[in-house]
Amino acid sequence: MEEDLNLQEQQTEQLSLLRELCEIPAPSLHEEARSRFVYDWLETMVKDEGAEALCRVRLEPSGNVSLLIPGKTDRVRIFSAHLDTVFPDTEPMELREDDAKLYCPGVGDDSANLVNLLFAARHFIRRCVSEQWVPPVSLLFAASVGEEGFGNLRGSRALYETYGERTLSFTTFDLYIPQCTGTSVGSYRCRISVRTKGGHSYHDFGSPNAIELLCRIVEMLYGIELPAAAKTTCNVGKISGGTSVNTIAAEAACLYEYRSESGTCMEIMRQRFEDVMKKAQDLPGEISVEVLGIRPANAADEDREALQRFVARNGACVKEATGEEPSNEPISSDANIFLADGIPSVTLGTIRGGGAHTRGEWIEKGSLTAGLALAIRVVEAQCEEKEK
Repeated sequence: MEEDLNLQEQQTEQLSLLRELCEIPAPSLHEEARSRFVYDWLETMVKDEGAEALCRVRLEPSGNVSLLIPGKTDRVRIFSAHLDTVFPDTEPMELREDDAKLYCPGVGDDSANLVNLLFAARHFIRRCVSEQWVPPVSLLFAASVGEEGFGNLRGSRALYETYGERTLSFTTFDLYIPQCTGTSVGSYRCRISVRTKGGHSYHDFGSPNAIELLCRIVEMLYGIELPAAAKTTCNVGKISGGTSVNTIAAEAACLYEYRSESGTCMEIMRQRFEDVMKKAQDLPGEISVEVLGIRPANAADEDREALQRFVARNGACVKEATGEEPSNEPISSDANIFLADGIPSVTLGTIRGGGAHTRGEWIEKGSLTAGLALAIRVVEAQCEEKEK
């Protein structure tokens, strides 16, 4: 009975924090308010637990917020969740709930996982204080910026720049139970622009039309033979341009990306994309390419056995906590940066929900406590792992 009451109290606390986070807009590249909130929450928590001398809370220049628990060595295991949402809103988004679910854009990707990260950090702070426990290696709990879209994983890149050489492993809490994957999806994203002189649709007929030239380029891009060694995709996701129905378009642009879970396939696509754009320079217009984001895939020379062991150990935690087989579906996440350097990494969900990247996104409120237990078990399991 007492344990049930404690769990109920814990879930109440988790939901309260989750509601506060959801009310703070955090579009990629504009996470400042949420970063400050999380920093203040961690500072207050550390002070309340009497742990000021045991750990450090930092608001990084990148916007990342981190809590470091020093261990017996300065090697570090990083645990993260991202602050930003995929939505551009700068005003609070609608939050509603019923007895079982809480609905809000960004609630599962990644606000609820962020709550579990913060409460897991509190759990280990309390253990340090009550048991005088010192982890075998340093533990870094990080709320990162720029995971979504054109954020281009800038928070994860900043973590790598600071801790890369010391990092034993990287775990990001993202999306839903039973996800636990060590395979990243790399991507290249750009804006292709075409400019011409333009003119009147009748009097200047025959002059180069930027939209027509862009359509030729798009056709060439879709003519690229995709590598077959691993799933590789390409997409034109948006086209814009022109002035009116009776104007020869002077400007046109499209957003283009290619993706693959293989670094080797990404390199092949880079070469083939560059070949297409070289041919496009022969068209009668000014053609330019603006790179908007590059996310690396797994390192081609990674220690595959070490990564598989790491993923399996974390997957065992998922099965132990949920009774479900872990899902190893490839994903693009903050883990990409560390996997690209061959550092064992996983993306692991600690929440149940659905509708990611939609206005109807939701989470099961009752899954917060089970997800926190899973997050804690994952950290414990990695602490039990021998340093190599």
